[in-house]
Amino acid sequence: MFVTGRGIGGLALNPFNPGVPGSAGMYNLGLLIRAAGKVTAVGTGCFWIEDGGSRAAEGGTRGIKVLSNAAVTVGKTVKVTGVSSAYNDGGTIRSVIRTRTTADVTAVN
Repeated sequence: MFVTGRGIGGLALNPFNPGVPGSAGMYNLGLLIRAAGKVTAVGTGCFWIEDGGSRAAEGGTRGIKVLSNAAVTVGKTVKVTGVSSAYNDGGTIRSVIRTRTTADVTAVN
């Protein structure tokens, strides 16, 4: 299932399964998804992608965090396949994509 940046995580399913603040659309935590975007930052074991949804991330970065050891370059566009997840960033719940292997990240340009 292809999901845009704003849709990763989704809205609350019910009172026991909250969505991710700032998300829109169908609840998709725990599902295998695909997303694409421009790499905005790279960290140790992770990077961030932005598809125009302007999701705020930690450290002033924009985009969705991707947990992967794949070699990516800031400014390049990538497609990512992984499990839609969420994490607690100092009290703020944020979306994250957890890839299975480095092959889940492919360059578009």
